[in-house]
Amino acid sequence: QLNEEALRSLVSHCVELGASGVVPCGTTGEFVNLTIEERKKVIDIVVDEVNGKVRVIAGTGASGTEQALEMTRYAKNAGVDAALIVTPFYLKPTSRGIYEHFDTIASQIELPIVLYNIPQVTGVQLPWQMVEDLAQIPNIVGLKDSSGQLGFILAVLEKVRDKINVMCGHDEVVVAALAAGCSGAILASANFMPDFWIKISNAVEKGDLKTAREVQYNIQKIARIVAKSGPVGTKAALNMMGMKVGPVRLPLSEGGELTYEEREELRLDLEKNGKITR
Repeated sequence: QLNEEALRSLVSHCVELGASGVVPCGTTGEFVNLTIEERKKVIDIVVDEVNGKVRVIAGTGASGTEQALEMTRYAKNAGVDAALIVTPFYLKPTSRGIYEHFDTIASQIELPIVLYNIPQVTGVQLPWQMVEDLAQIPNIVGLKDSSGQLGFILAVLEKVRDKINVMCGHDEVVVAALAAGCSGAILASANFMPDFWIKISNAVEKGDLKTAREVQYNIQKIARIVAKSGPVGTKAALNMMGMKVGPVRLPLSEGGELTYEEREELRLDLEKNGKITR
């Protein structure tokens, strides 16, 4: 069951710590393990809780174009600021199919769209050449790249940095991505430590790479564990901090994607960085 109270508390926590936006129904939000109706309810709750204080970029992607259209249309009517749409997955369409998927959604729904590249889970790499082509579509305004491949990020920035916002989605490479020219980051670990990533972003913006590097070094083990375990590590951290967000849904499980040893490492580093007390 969805825990509305915990969801509202989490959103409020992120906003209070300085997050400039929230992303309901993304990868860390386990969108693939939610029903369509649950995804819609999550979006409604988040839009209501945010109440215009920060941007809401709703995850509306799906493996099928019709399903993605339904979710994106709903999100627009719910009042989100933009839609985050992952590359279609499972059947692994060709480049032509991927392009038509995004073009169809963008042409039918007047809503800013952020492309989402996360090949380690979709099995589909979004080519930088296609990002360059898709950036010509007026309401495609951004790319979230969670591949962690700096070469890909640089190729995209070289071609479209003046057309769309490129955002880092991989917790382990944030400093490098921001220094290269990414305009921001959408991160799993920002659910429980957005303040650290804001420090990094502010330092890079001021040209203080020394401070940015030191902050990332201090939280790099956390970033590495979360990048590997995704929703499992993120929810474990939040529960350790007393947020009581509950367990992940099957087929994910603590003890599977997150080993006992990793859980203890996560706890110790959260203690070290002042996020939990002994």
